[in-house]
Amino acid sequence: MAVVRTFINDAEAEIAASAIEAAGIEVTIHRDAAGGLQPNLDMYGIQLVVPDSDLEAANDVLSTFAQPTPDDGASEDTAPEE
Repeated sequence: MAVVRTFINDAEAEIAASAIEAAGIEVTIHRDAAGGLQPNLDMYGIQLVVPDSDLEAANDVLSTFAQPTPDDGASEDTAPEE
């Protein structure tokens, strides 16, 4: 098993795990937060773990995720015309 990515945000980890699963890759979420009762225990992040043989494919899936833009808004190319 190999860690494909580590997240600090639970929602982002869940979304990424769903994308990996949708690609047919088995993924496990590793976290240590006492079952969610003590989220401050997640000091090492939330890790997505996949089989070694699927590591490259999982990285490919995650590389297609939307990346934030520098201005964190719509680019001029996608802005609606007035």
